[in-house]
Amino acid sequence: DVMTQLLNIDWYRGFIQGKQMVMIGYSDSAKDAGVMAASWAQYQAQDALIKTCEKAGIELTLFHGRGGSIGRGGAPAHAALLSQPPGSLKGGLRVTEQGEMIRFKYGLPE
Repeated sequence: DVMTQLLNIDWYRGFIQGKQMVMIGYSDSAKDAGVMAASWAQYQAQDALIKTCEKAGIELTLFHGRGGSIGRGGAPAHAALLSQPPGSLKGGLRVTEQGEMIRFKYGLPE
């Protein structure tokens, strides 16, 4: 797979110094394949990344770019964490708030 090929490049392995971050996007996949199919494909992809990085001795951090709606990967944080593959939090966790959610979650009432 692509990640295995990338991690087999000597200068790249030196550059990342044993740590790899991968962003998981949710919006386009849900629009293209539907929420259920996209969620399953993302789970499988994360599981494959975890196994590839473990085999290569690389610490993996998954960066989740979830949106606000279900179709964009939105879910309560606790439920989202419970739905991740085993081992996906070993290297830590990063998330981003999509633009439409910043005002809703952190803005002042009008």
